[in-house]
This record gives sequence, structure tokens and C-alpha cells, in this order.
Amino acid sequence: MYSAPVPDVATKIGTLTLSGDVELSRLVELVAREASVSIEYAPADLAKRITLRVREALTARQLWDVLAATLEGQGLVIVRTERAGVYRVVPVAQAAAGYHMRP
Repeated sequence: MYSAPVPDVATKIGTLTLSGDVELSRLVELVAREASVSIEYAPADLAKRITLRVREALTARQLWDVLAATLEGQGLVIVRTERAGVYRVVPVAQAAAGYHMRP
């Protein structure tokens, strides 16, 4: 709903297969690395383990969508920052209220 769109650079990567129990912060870091972007987050917001069951390889777009859906299930979304190639994970309520970066 509020998630930032898939970065254009994400289309440059191939495919990944995900499965198993993973720390949510690790998933964010994996997606950021594969998409060649930076994703900032508060560690406390992502200190949860999730279980992924993906039966096929994922494209960059699909991987970004899995992250966005997973975060939304935790009450979080990805938003763009004012800096190119930098995104931030924030609570849905904060994004809905109009997320603003500090100057």
C-alpha cells in the first residue's frame, strides 16, 4: 500500500531461491544487497524471525515484493528517502502520516 516501488537497479540481478527460518533484518539486508540499494531500519523493528517457503527461484521484482509483503505483515513498509538509492523501513502509521526525514 505505502511501499516504495522496486528500484530500477533491481532488474539487473538474476534469481534467488529462499526458504527456511530467517531473521527479518537479514532478509532486508539480502534484498538491499541484491538490488544494489541501501535500506535503513531500526534494528528493534526487525528483531523478529520469519519462515519463508518459496518453491521457485525469485526475480529481483519478486524478491522486493516478498520483502514488502513480509514487512507489511509486521506493520512496516519501505519508503524512499531524499537520497537516490536509499530506502527506509518505517511503521505503517508513520508512513501514512507522511514520513519526513530530518534535515
